[in-house]
Amino acid sequence: MKQATAVSYIRQLCCLGLGGQIIMPELLRALHAFVPSSFNMFLWADENYQVSNMYSENSELYSRQLLYLREFYNSKEVQAYKTTFSEAMRTGRGWRNSERLGREFLASDIFNNLLQPCGIRHTVEVTIWESGRGLGSVVLNRAPGEKPFSDEEEMRLRGLIPYIAHGLRGTRDLRGEPTPSGESGTLIVDNHDKIVQSCPEGRRLLLLAAHTGFSRYKAPTLDSSALKRLCANLRGNLRGQSQPVPMQRQRNAWGEFVLRAYPLSTGGEPDGSIAVVIERHEPMPITLMRTMRALPVTARQREVCLLLSYGYTHSMIGQRMHVSKHTATDYVRKIYDKLDVRSQDQLMKKLMNIHAH
Repeated sequence: MKQATAVSYIRQLCCLGLGGQIIMPELLRALHAFVPSSFNMFLWADENYQVSNMYSENSELYSRQLLYLREFYNSKEVQAYKTTFSEAMRTGRGWRNSERLGREFLASDIFNNLLQPCGIRHTVEVTIWESGRGLGSVVLNRAPGEKPFSDEEEMRLRGLIPYIAHGLRGTRDLRGEPTPSGESGTLIVDNHDKIVQSCPEGRRLLLLAAHTGFSRYKAPTLDSSALKRLCANLRGNLRGQSQPVPMQRQRNAWGEFVLRAYPLSTGGEPDGSIAVVIERHEPMPITLMRTMRALPVTARQREVCLLLSYGYTHSMIGQRMHVSKHTATDYVRKIYDKLDVRSQDQLMKKLMNIHAH
């Protein structure tokens, strides 16, 4: 995705009205095409300027969340950043580009004990500011050996502040079943239901499934009750007992997480190791947005497709887009012709089939 296409996509994503936690996984993913980075994260601020939640593409940051809150948050982080999180939320001025922090940044405890162990060497941060207060921070990270963030990249990112602030405020009531986001991972569980092996994405998704907010008293953990129930269901089925299908669904603000368990042994021994596959599902509008990037439709036609996915009639689309019902019907007809479909049902099926492939 080119930079111009990426910024257009990000702006549209932030204007869907879905809310910050719903759009954040896709927003951070889209930012890679706008400003290249190793992984991205977002920190939310509450009404008292305190950090309240985090979404990170790096699972290691979740494992060190408690360390950050107890050792550095609003205290020793000043050594590295010349400011604190809460001060940045009060003033709208965060640390911005780590390249301008000097040698103190590389010598600081937060860099050596928190950032470096997570594979972070360079960072750029923008405080999302609206109506005289900070709503949170977007943080982009690069690994050792990668080039520092430039001033131009920082200014490019800062240009998105009004759109991200708008995106954080959305509260649209979503309809329909979640759809696969394309994110999945695997965990290996032993005969005591302990995780003995996992890929990074499997760890991250399991942490997200149970993650609801920051806490100074409890660290995010992979010790999941849903995982234990899942393994018990599979082992019971392998013993010939009447147990539910070994599949669990968990929903929270990050989406729906689907966990499925399979025996690793070829003979299906009930006491053997188990492979657990975890997928994150997302609201259909996010999936459709990503799918439609590759289709020959205009921005206005993408908006019509999204409204159709919400269940809007042609009259409702006209009211939402401030045009007549006749004009809305004409928009729909042109989309059908362009994508070679004849009904709303065919349109949705075609868009979802393109996503699946």
